Amino acid sequence: MLNKTINILMQGVPNIDIDKLRLTIKDINGVKDIHHIHIWYLNENSIHFEAHILMDNQLLEKIEISFAEIKEILHDNYNIEHITLQPECKYCNNPAY
Repeated sequence: MLNKTINILMQGVPNIDIDKLRLTIKDINGVKDIHHIHIWYLNENSIHFEAHILMDNQLLEKIEISFAEIKEILHDNYNIEHITLQPECKYCNNPAY
């Protein structure tokens, strides 16, 4: 109990297989990569998640569908309530590609 309490107070990482989580998200249609992943306890009932998601060149509505699927996986499989995702696109910000 003491170790769990210290982990929560220090906003430590929950016991989540990050490699498995990464592979699960990368299997979603339109997702090319996931990186800059941060997962931490805010309190005993709230896990926070942040990540950058590299997307295929897609219309915004398709990105929203992919993000909804990511959020559903994180909530249903890992009990993560607070999720912040930052979309990235290889060609969007660099017209030289």
